[in-house]
Amino acid sequence: MADTETEEKEKEKRQSAEKQSVERHGVRSMRSIHSVEKRGMLVCFSTDSDKFKSNYERNKFFRGLYGWKQVVEKDGKRYVYERRGVLGGMPHKKVDQSSFIVEDSDFDRIEEFFGEWQRKVVHNTFKVLLEKNIINELEEMREEMEKIRKRMEEEMDETDETGW
Repeated sequence: MADTETEEKEKEKRQSAEKQSVERHGVRSMRSIHSVEKRGMLVCFSTDSDKFKSNYERNKFFRGLYGWKQVVEKDGKRYVYERRGVLGGMPHKKVDQSSFIVEDSDFDRIEEFFGEWQRKVVHNTFKVLLEKNIINELEEMREEMEKIRKRMEEEMDETDETGW
């Protein structure tokens, strides 16, 4: 009985130490890697403000990456348009101000986008193993994007049928 209690206390200590390590450093021990199921890419980037011709050009980069909302006021009405950037078309997890994670399958589009800005933006990529909670977030995001895409297609079909 004493051995079981000792083993249980040891296990709790290890779990507590691992949790503190994750909170401090964002790193899990190899023991917890078994919960990982998918690979992804961590992308970190830095813009060199001096290399951009203007703030407009710099904003063009960020809008191309993250997207933006365009607001048009006409005839007393307000129209809001969602303009998607490259990340708007794929599930991603923003990690920090200039870093995010995407699934391996979407990485080619990211690499292509950064290739267009290579003289003004430095980026680094790192292969990462995704934990179950991140995988779930990305899958939920992908499902939501698919629902929106279908709804937009249906609205377009209705527009075609009515002529409006």
